[in-house]
Amino acid sequence: MTDLRNIDVVILCGGKGTRMGDLVKDIPKPLIKIGDKTLLQRKLDALPENVDRVFIVVSHMKEKIIDHVNSLNFPKPIIFVEQKETLGTAHALWQVKDQIGEDFISMMGDDLYSTSDIEFMSGLDWATGTFLRSPKVGELSLEKEGNFLTSTVIVDEKFDKKIVNYDTGMYKLKKDIFNQEMVSIKNGKEFGLPHTIFKFALNTETPLYLHNLKTWEIINSPEDVERVKSLF
Repeated sequence: MTDLRNIDVVILCGGKGTRMGDLVKDIPKPLIKIGDKTLLQRKLDALPENVDRVFIVVSHMKEKIIDHVNSLNFPKPIIFVEQKETLGTAHALWQVKDQIGEDFISMMGDDLYSTSDIEFMSGLDWATGTFLRSPKVGELSLEKEGNFLTSTVIVDEKFDKKIVNYDTGMYKLKKDIFNQEMVSIKNGKEFGLPHTIFKFALNTETPLYLHNLKTWEIINSPEDVERVKSLF
């Protein structure tokens, strides 16, 4: 682990959240309310003090996200960057490459992470936030030696009940990641961020630290929203 340094944060908020049903009929997924605050507001509130700037990548219903964030009077500079085509999470991150600082954290706009985990990862060079869980068939899991990535595995049926380090969508990166060609997924229709990061780490032999998060609330369904509401 290196010394804690000031960093930028990128929050990817361009997705449509179609699995959320009527909850996203009139609003984008990051604006779903959890108690008295939106998902995006809770994410901003969780950012540690060493964050210099926040980049929010927007696309679907971008005006509503921009208006909401501007109403919060957040104390750090926020830069909105538009993803004009929704071509996946790697493509979304690539929209900030000309503005981002040397060290930054990228995270999903609809999952919830803790301040302590974000702060810890900000002190690392290259890292992936992971979570120990039993994966479903077809999910991307990570194999490690010590605390560092050694390979990636698409889980098939024989691993269905195996506990693995599961990727959470939060990464500590450096600008060198943009030297990697984006990895296409979904029959070439999108570019996947975890796939691109892991390919970069393995191809360049860059040590990618796997940090098991203390807290990770993934929100992929209306049932997840109700579950997370009970925590607040």
